[in-house]
Amino acid sequence: MALILFNYISYQKEKELSDAKIDVRIAQREAKTAEDQVRALQEEKQKWGEKLQAEINAHTEHLQGERDKVDQLNQQVVSLSSELQDMKQKEEVARKQVDVSSACKRAPIPYNS
Repeated sequence: MALILFNYISYQKEKELSDAKIDVRIAQREAKTAEDQVRALQEEKQKWGEKLQAEINAHTEHLQGERDKVDQLNQQVVSLSSELQDMKQKEEVARKQVDVSSACKRAPIPYNS
């Protein structure tokens, strides 16, 4: 009877050990699958990060180009504004000269007789 009980207990322990080994293999397989998924997600995250950084760099370069164009246009506006002021001053001087000249032509010359 003791031998039967010992064999039964031994069988139960071997069955538990076998079940535990199966559970360990399943857990290891699931862990490996999870690690593979994490690795794949990390690679995808890195790829998207690089793509996003490339887009940011491209937009930054574009914005810098647009800023440069704006700066150039501002310089042209300042230059043209200065030229316009010079032309207005020259026009005013010329207008005064014409007014003086035409005033001299119209003024009667005093005649002393």
